[in-house]
Amino acid sequence: MKLKYDYRKALKRDIEDWIYENDFPLEDSENCLEELIKSVFEEDSVTGNGPYGYASEEELSECIASNENLRIFAEAIDDFGGLETAIEWWHKNPVQFIDRVIRCHLLWDCAAEVLKKLTAEK
Repeated sequence: MKLKYDYRKALKRDIEDWIYENDFPLEDSENCLEELIKSVFEEDSVTGNGPYGYASEEELSECIASNENLRIFAEAIDDFGGLETAIEWWHKNPVQFIDRVIRCHLLWDCAAEVLKKLTAEK
């Protein structure tokens, strides 16, 4: 039996990896958080929101296949413009779309947690 994919945990790990790989300057400030969000929003390795995505369609299908992740997706649709916008994006690649929406929806909170943790460790 496969374990449920934890988007929050995975996203925090990907953000932290990106910070270290890119020598992102760490500060405990709102401005630092905003710069981090701008920097990683279109990064394939963090949000999958770049031109290539970070995983195969099969891997992404396994990630989203839980009620909790689908609940997060439903919340995210409301945040990103509602059902009409979702239907437009859906036709391009449904599995990648769901994954990207979930990751982008969780990005701000996860990035804030990572910054808080890393600046406390400094």
